[in-house]
Amino acid sequence: VCMWSDSETETGIENNKKHGWANIRFGGAAPKFGTMAWQVFLGFLGYDFMFYWSHRLLHSPQFYKRVHKKHHMFHTPIGISSAHEHVVESIFQLFNWYIPLGVVGYLAGDLHACTIFYYNVFRWLEAVDAHSGYKFPFSPFHVIPIFGGATRYTNSIIATNLSQANILSRTCFN
Repeated sequence: VCMWSDSETETGIENNKKHGWANIRFGGAAPKFGTMAWQVFLGFLGYDFMFYWSHRLLHSPQFYKRVHKKHHMFHTPIGISSAHEHVVESIFQLFNWYIPLGVVGYLAGDLHACTIFYYNVFRWLEAVDAHSGYKFPFSPFHVIPIFGGATRYTNSIIATNLSQANILSRTCFN
């Protein structure tokens, strides 16, 4: 459960005030589960789109050897390798992670910090799961079609050196 203080003196932030272009608010009640779920889901769809194009760019000859190769230094998939990357790739990922969710907040007119928290938890779990090399039977990431999961990621790296761990690369662009 994501809980926030309603006291302006404790947080230094006016209660329920929206901040920035994404209308992020830190105070007030957390949104209902359904609201958080659709916002996180739409954020993931946007992430999937941006990840596909940035990852395709990172596998181009101009970027692969200088930037993305560092991410592929792990020859055996392990979860923590999802965060092993060049600083330029980290910047790409920051945009991939947060712009889609910010757009959701902008369009919805409201994005609570709890939603961002759950989005981050879900994103990290998915990233570590995809890089783990295991197809866990309890993992939702191999059941939900938008996620490629560990098996898809591992096989695509071995076969083509181009990750196909997202729905766009598996359906639209092959």
